[in-house]
Amino acid sequence: MTEITILPDGRICIFGLSREVLEVLDAAELADTAVKQRLALLRRTDAPAGIEERMSP
Repeated sequence: MTEITILPDGRICIFGLSREVLEVLDAAELADTAVKQRLALLRRTDAPAGIEERMSP
């Protein structure tokens, strides 16, 4: 379950962020680099093991 709170100054606080909500926020293009970084990290951790092994020195 994801809880989203929008503060009076426009900041957004999200608790229990799911992958689906993260993808929606990325598609909304909020100009938030943290969203893009978290999604990129999530995508890297979802990569098949063979790809990671070939990329390692």
